[in-house]
Amino acid sequence: MASVVSSLLIALVVAGLVAALATLLVAGRGDSAEDARRAAFIDTARQSVQDLTTLRSDSARADIDRLLAASTGEFRATFGGRADSLAKAVESGQVDAEGKVEAVGIEQVGEDQAVLLVAANQTITNSDNAESEVRTYRFRVTVVEEDGRTAVSGMEFVN
Repeated sequence: MASVVSSLLIALVVAGLVAALATLLVAGRGDSAEDARRAAFIDTARQSVQDLTTLRSDSARADIDRLLAASTGEFRATFGGRADSLAKAVESGQVDAEGKVEAVGIEQVGEDQAVLLVAANQTITNSDNAESEVRTYRFRVTVVEEDGRTAVSGMEFVN
């Protein structure tokens, strides 16, 4: 009788360990998918701010088009409507602006979007000023998931 009870206890312990391991594996897969999703939001916000803060007079239109390609919705419509005038200003002012993203953090994640805070520096030279000027910016960037990709749907300066 004692061997039957000990066999049952061993079987229960083994079954419990198998169930716990299965639960951890399934939960781990969900975490990996969520981690990948968050990484995609971060990468999109980082690259979009990098593209916005890096503009050169000899490639202004291509620089702006790169940002527009990763955007959607109201941001794309608003920024796209100003793209030609921005390109002309960069070209005529012989602007060379080099951006560097310093930090990105997720403020909030929703079902199909995330809001991120991005800190960046920009070093600017132009035809009016021989010395470089360094500017510091903070942005709130909204990134959405649509059509199997992430895209910027909003960007604003924050203090």
